[in-house]
Amino acid sequence: MAKADCGTVVGPVPPRPKGSIELKALADFKIDPRVHLLASSQLIDPVATPTDTIHKPPNW
Repeated sequence: MAKADCGTVVGPVPPRPKGSIELKALADFKIDPRVHLLASSQLIDPVATPTDTIHKPPNW
């Protein structure tokens, strides 16, 4: 939509090696994120919301 309607350059940053085939076909570029940057951008554990507390899965 952004590319077609606005002529914007689009590039996905997939968190996994396998990404959407459809997005790859539409992308002008692709960036593979560095694992340490993804890890440093994670929310704290636990995250308190007004109605609940959310915990990260054990394998994170």
